[in-house]
Amino acid sequence: MRYFVSTNQQECEITIAKGSVSIAGTERNVNLHSVRTPQEFSLLLDNHSFDVFVYKTDKGYRVDVNGKKYEVALEDEKERLIRSLTRADIVDTGRTEVKAPMPGLIVKIYPDKGQVVQKGDALYVIEAMKMENEIKAVAAGTVNELLVNEGDSVERDSVLMIIE
Repeated sequence: MRYFVSTNQQECEITIAKGSVSIAGTERNVNLHSVRTPQEFSLLLDNHSFDVFVYKTDKGYRVDVNGKKYEVALEDEKERLIRSLTRADIVDTGRTEVKAPMPGLIVKIYPDKGQVVQKGDALYVIEAMKMENEIKAVAAGTVNELLVNEGDSVERDSVLMIIE
C-alpha cells in the first residue's frame, strides 16, 4: 500500500509491502509499536529510536517526534486517485462545475441548494464497484444548482452540482 505524507510543502511517498517499508524510494528498517495510549508510539527507524505521539486535527494530523511538532497531511492511494479523478472546472467568474470522477450511483448528497461550502467539505458519496467514495469540494462557494438526486446513476464527467 502506498501513502503520501505532506508537511511544510514537502511530500514523501511511503510504500508498505509484506515485510518491507520504503520511504522516498529507499528501503528502510522500520519497527513501530503502540505504547500506553492509542496516540503514543515507539518507532525504531534504521536502529534509531523515536518517541512519537499522533493527534488527529481538522486538517490532518499533528505528529510529535521526540518533542518536535509537525503538521502532517496523509493520503493513501485510493484517496489520491479519487482526488486526481475528481474534476472541477473553475471559470474566471468563480463558477465551479463539480463533476463525477467515475460512473456510479449517487448514495448521499450533503449540501442543499443555497448552502455555503468550504474547500474540503464533503459534497456527495458515489458508489462505484461496490465501494463508497466521498467527494469533497475543491473550492469554497455557495451551491447554486444540484443537478442530480440521491439514487441517480451518473456517468464519468457528468456535472453533479454548480458552486459559485
